[in-house]
Amino acid sequence: MTGKSPRIHVFYWAIFLLAISTAGQAVDAADEWNQFRGPSGMGHGGAPSLPTEWSEEKNVVWKTEIPGTGWSSPVVSGDQIWMTTSTIEEATPEEVKEASKGKPFPVALAHNLKMYAICVDQASGDIVHQRLLMEEPAPDVIHTMNSYASPTPVIGHGHVYCHFGTNGTACIDTDSGEIVWENRDLHLDHSTGAGSSPILWNDRLIVNCDGIDVQYIAALNTSDGSFAWKTPRSGELNEIPEFKKAFSTPIILSAGGQEVVISAAADWVYGYDPQTGEELWKVSYQELGFSTTPCPVFGDGKLYICTGFMKSRLLAMDFDAEDRSVAPQLLWEFGKQVPTITSPLWVAGSVYFVSEQGGVLTSVDGDSGEMQWKKRLGGNYAASPIYANGHVYVFSREGMTTVFQPADEFKEVAKNELEGSFMASPAITGNALILRTDRALYRIEEKN
Repeated sequence: MTGKSPRIHVFYWAIFLLAISTAGQAVDAADEWNQFRGPSGMGHGGAPSLPTEWSEEKNVVWKTEIPGTGWSSPVVSGDQIWMTTSTIEEATPEEVKEASKGKPFPVALAHNLKMYAICVDQASGDIVHQRLLMEEPAPDVIHTMNSYASPTPVIGHGHVYCHFGTNGTACIDTDSGEIVWENRDLHLDHSTGAGSSPILWNDRLIVNCDGIDVQYIAALNTSDGSFAWKTPRSGELNEIPEFKKAFSTPIILSAGGQEVVISAAADWVYGYDPQTGEELWKVSYQELGFSTTPCPVFGDGKLYICTGFMKSRLLAMDFDAEDRSVAPQLLWEFGKQVPTITSPLWVAGSVYFVSEQGGVLTSVDGDSGEMQWKKRLGGNYAASPIYANGHVYVFSREGMTTVFQPADEFKEVAKNELEGSFMASPAITGNALILRTDRALYRIEEKN
């Protein structure tokens, strides 16, 4: 363990909060969790009384079955919880077999895809809106682990923006539940289905679009869904199409009083001007890194990037807080049990992450890149961890949540099991957890 002064931790934590406070939408209310991984995009929440123990019988305020199938994470604003879902007609085994030819992964194929937005009342758990947004008679194949409703919505300006990758994007009025606009022009071949979630910056809805055929980042005008800008990826990629795709969600940081979009793609991480889409810089992973899914993470003045397949590595880069045009410099890399799907979590100078298979939880020193400890939790993981109330919460595909204290050694607080599988990442509202399994949506809160 590399020692750090507690005062230094407090100083860097203050700088971190200042840096993210100007990024994207200003969020003041404790019940706002407006995008994937929360207001900052880092998986951090307040919630001083967030529960650490629950079960199907304990600390469940309500449980609501969500129709259809979708891995999008819930987002919260005021008394509303939004997510997306989908329904399909399954293809025949013969059609699936034909669609599988040439694919290096197990595929699912469907007909007559219907894409929905679901709104649940935060207090009661009742479904308030179930809005059919779009239909696609012949959608592309997806990986059997994916769904047709995996990208997480984002809330802002009295609207919720629902994204389904190449199948379309729609804007909904949060009061009426009515569709304001739709855009079906973000075309790309995901190969395994969509995964990147959109983010908001002022009047821009920004989304990564990295397929096996085209690779770009785009911004839609929130007023009408038209293109504000569209910027092709400029980094050289491997000639094999499957090595060109990525599924990461961007974040926004402030540098010198200006914002920069941090966007992880195949083989490169980029910085862009959110207003114009101008590429400010790019940094190579130095080795092959594709299907990049984890979000970039920021802490202590550093960016942390997981590179994706073949062998994922955690890269630490020095981010210039004074000049957004300066490309980050590589400081160190770590290459053991680094996730390819779940995002890492930075807390008080340490980076925590869990491997998708076998559930190896690792703590790495954020300054040196040295491993501090590791613990095999078991299980498999797709949801990203969160930090709140002095605890880290890690959610498995087997329905198990491990709660531990971030420290110099692994300190387990609780293990909690629910029915179903965690594919979606959690949300926090007030002192409650909003958890979506493949079966239901839960509000978890301390009950007197």
